[in-house]
Amino acid sequence: MAASGEATPGTTSPVSVGSRGAAGAGGNAGAGASPATDAPATSGALPKPSIAACAAESDAWDSAANLARMKDLVNDCISARHGDDFVLCRFLRAEKGDVEAAAKRYRVTQEWRREKRADDMMSGPYPFELAYKWLAPHGFHKVAKDGSVFYIELPGRVDLPKMLSVFDVHDCVTRHVHHMEIQRQLIREAMTARELRVGKAIMLMDLTDLNVTPSATGMGILRSCLEIDQAHYPDML
Repeated sequence: MAASGEATPGTTSPVSVGSRGAAGAGGNAGAGASPATDAPATSGALPKPSIAACAAESDAWDSAANLARMKDLVNDCISARHGDDFVLCRFLRAEKGDVEAAAKRYRVTQEWRREKRADDMMSGPYPFELAYKWLAPHGFHKVAKDGSVFYIELPGRVDLPKMLSVFDVHDCVTRHVHHMEIQRQLIREAMTARELRVGKAIMLMDLTDLNVTPSATGMGILRSCLEIDQAHYPDML
């Protein structure tokens, strides 16, 4: 995990989500309650699919047959760094098994990667890496038992004015692409070590001191980064 270093998280307060138990839902219903007032508290609720059913459905999306078909459709644009099963399966899962849509999306991403020279970004350390981490504290921190990579970010401690006095918006977005390449590599390493077929990252955000009225420039950078993640790094969170 030394590829990008570690960040020390700030103090966060756990957030708990309460749930109504059967006793609370039942209220004062007793043995003599009338049918009109004895309806179950869950009446009208939508059925929830089981975890096993959801897993089975998502596994079907990147089945061996779908993967083989996608390879045939994108064979002419596959690159050594961004074209193995790990990558192609992420696009299949993002498109819920629609092979044609996944292949089209992958082609668009490959063209974007050529323009950004994304395949070359991991050839060495990113320029001014320490300055970025000082001005915008963040880092990867260990791996969960299920193979998920933990990523920690402290947006409330980002010194945006100072950052923009040193780097322009293009620099910040390019640095984010480099960050996503690191994240992709760490997920792959964790997945391979545990012989898993699906890898994810868990993002932990410490919102201490976060400005509730961020600058327009900062929101523009965030929007650009989110658009890149959604378009070119699918199924990673």
